[in-house]
Amino acid sequence: MSAGEPSIAICLRHATPADADAIAALIAESSRTLLRSFYTAAQIEAALGGTFGVDRSLIEDGTYWVAAEVGGRIAGCGGWGRRARVFGASGTETSPPRELDPKREPARIRAFFIHPDCARRGLGGQILARCEEEARAHGFRAA
Repeated sequence: MSAGEPSIAICLRHATPADADAIAALIAESSRTLLRSFYTAAQIEAALGGTFGVDRSLIEDGTYWVAAEVGGRIAGCGGWGRRARVFGASGTETSPPRELDPKREPARIRAFFIHPDCARRGLGGQILARCEEEARAHGFRAA
């Protein structure tokens, strides 16, 4: 696949803890390929050490989505958060961040990564639309 091809056939579903390794691999491949025009290799590797990682709290909260291609490979991921965390992989906090007040605070759009073979084909937009729809269903007025 290459950029400019038509959209791909995918199935959006909530991520599960069993997806964590595949998501981590996707994050690394996406970052190392799609971000090299914007960051140095050292900056990308530093980000992969913590900022760009699997946020298990999104998975546990049921607000993280994966897009599986017809062949079963995870082609993209992204989610929304109802907690006060802005970015970064989980694992360093001693307790979950506080929950946001949907009447006063926006939901947080978080951790979007697309496989390089699937980039620029509308996949991120599909995940984003699902996140916004779900956040609204949970009472959030903005994201």
